[in-house]
Amino acid sequence: MTFILRRPWLGVAILVVYLPFNSLGSQLLGGGTPGIVFGAVKDSILLILFVVVIFSKTKLARVPVPIVAFVITILLLAIASSLQTPNVQQALYGIRNDYLPLLMLIVVPGVITERSSVSISKLVAFVAQIAALVAIYTYSLGLAWLFTLKIFPLASGAEFPASLFSQGSVVPRAFSPYTGPNEMALAMVIFIAIICCRSDWKLKTRIVLSILPIVAISLSQSRSGLIGLGIVAVVVVIRWLSRAGAGSALIGVVTAGAAALVGFLSITTNLLSSDAGATDLSAQGHAVSFAESIPKLISSLFGAGVGQVGPRAALFTSSPILVESYWLVLGLEAGLLVMVLYIALLLYLAAKSYSGRNLLSFTALAAIAGSLVSQIVLPTLQDGSASYTLWLAVGLGFVALRAEQSETNGVNETKNAMPSKLVPRGNQAG
Repeated sequence: MTFILRRPWLGVAILVVYLPFNSLGSQLLGGGTPGIVFGAVKDSILLILFVVVIFSKTKLARVPVPIVAFVITILLLAIASSLQTPNVQQALYGIRNDYLPLLMLIVVPGVITERSSVSISKLVAFVAQIAALVAIYTYSLGLAWLFTLKIFPLASGAEFPASLFSQGSVVPRAFSPYTGPNEMALAMVIFIAIICCRSDWKLKTRIVLSILPIVAISLSQSRSGLIGLGIVAVVVVIRWLSRAGAGSALIGVVTAGAAALVGFLSITTNLLSSDAGATDLSAQGHAVSFAESIPKLISSLFGAGVGQVGPRAALFTSSPILVESYWLVLGLEAGLLVMVLYIALLLYLAAKSYSGRNLLSFTALAAIAGSLVSQIVLPTLQDGSASYTLWLAVGLGFVALRAEQSETNGVNETKNAMPSKLVPRGNQAG
């Protein structure tokens, strides 16, 4: 860890390589101590980097004050809510899964410079190819891969891993090296957002680097992933058109995007209203989850306690509060205020990202937009590999935004320092 303290950006580089294979490593090592230790590596690195930033005025000054305020406030409120959790280990596990990854928003802008961000982005693009190849290869193995991971044969009393299969199919969806198909698809969408927004790379390069992640998303059969991919494409095109001054074309793209959203909602409604034999159980589950969770959110404004909501809570209790929305996970376990603060944080990050002039500084908004459907209808951000990747992308976007603002300030200072041509030389202050 000494070299991380000396060169903190290398700690972020280690996380980039480690994150996609965190879940797979833990699965292969089993649920015992080796698997737990392997899974905790990312958290240890993140905490070390956070301490480095907090105790360095120079690094902390690189992070926008609102980000620090939002993240620290959310963490403190989550810790306060954890006092309601009867099991200390469960509370700590909940903080680790649902809130600790937010520290990436402070760490990445704090330790990454414009120069090192280029190296980190190249590493992200390379790792995305490897992770996509793993997803494609393990998908080709079919059921045999589930036996390799010891998911099959099912242990006595274990539930069937329905999330790994599409309705009516006996072929597993692509999910490795992540814990599930939706988590894998979300990570790939974020990888694509980072790659597409590297305006300093050739367009042909960005297209080629996006092919394997797109194939992986397709094989995951994740609707949230496919919709997220479409959203990234639409918002990047909108960004390009808006900066090119193509007003009419922009209106056309926005209209097309709105039509696609209406179409998706219409299809979902039809699925839910069809007869029992043809009902889409997944879509129906999302609808039921929302219907049952909203009243709970309103009736328990201060939450039920960190670590007691979402699929991960099943590790500690036989009757967890299950909900298919990361936003509702935050609200139900830590209170309505935490959920509102989190949404406000997303709005701030998106607005600041859109204020930038270059596509590179748009990375944060593209990643957030691509993850939005997944966040609203799935608890995928409870998976550290996915959530760390999202906040890494947002952090890289803010590094680019900072460099852009620094360049603008430098130009303005140079202009202010230049003598006016309108003033005779003899009259200039000397």
